[in-house]
Amino acid sequence: MEKKPYQKTEKWWLGLTILFFALYNIPGFPAYGDPITAIWHGALTVIPLWIVIYYGLFRLYKQRPLRDLSQNASNEKETASKKEGNA
Repeated sequence: MEKKPYQKTEKWWLGLTILFFALYNIPGFPAYGDPITAIWHGALTVIPLWIVIYYGLFRLYKQRPLRDLSQNASNEKETASKKEGNA
């Protein structure tokens, strides 16, 4: 069975998010009070984490758009009125 494109995207997105989150949360790094290391740490972990999260959400939304809830509500009303008519 072949995987759907969004499943592959979801796995990559989740894996990269967990990786950069784990790198961000390494205990004792950067050393307390060292501003240069803190800037490098942020540049190599926080910025890629934001990019991965937002780009992944953008890609997934393009592959699997959200349902239109207004259309869904009108379909439910039609179904309810048909059921009442049959009863």
